[in-house]
Amino acid sequence: MTRHCGTIHPVIRRYLQLPKAERRDLYSAAWRLLVVRILLLFGIQRSLDWLGGTAAANPPTPGHTIWQRRAKALRRVGARLPGVACLARAVALRWWMRAHGLDARILIGVRPGEDGVASHAWVELDGHPVDDHPDHVRGFQLIFSA
Repeated sequence: MTRHCGTIHPVIRRYLQLPKAERRDLYSAAWRLLVVRILLLFGIQRSLDWLGGTAAANPPTPGHTIWQRRAKALRRVGARLPGVACLARAVALRWWMRAHGLDARILIGVRPGEDGVASHAWVELDGHPVDDHPDHVRGFQLIFSA
């Protein structure tokens, strides 16, 4: 175990205090983000094609709480990896959800910002954002959906 001046490092301590399901989500989030980060070098559409999967004919009932927890894990891990922003997190979340048979969609939008045009990517399931607040994404003009 990593020790910091004779004690457990605070990051490790916080990690060990997380419920088992959240720790498992962090592992899944980390490797998914690393794969997505590399694949995005080949472009968004190609990455989505490679990772896309298809929704099940009779998709399982989505547990929104589970997917919001997993989106949070992607944000946590993504904050510690260079070059990971909303696009990589959204691609990873869509891939994860589609692997479970859900018809998750990635959306990319733009809006005027203080420094020019701002862009944002998020995931929706049944028309509702999974990894973002509805008020936040409402201000973006949709330019891409898959």
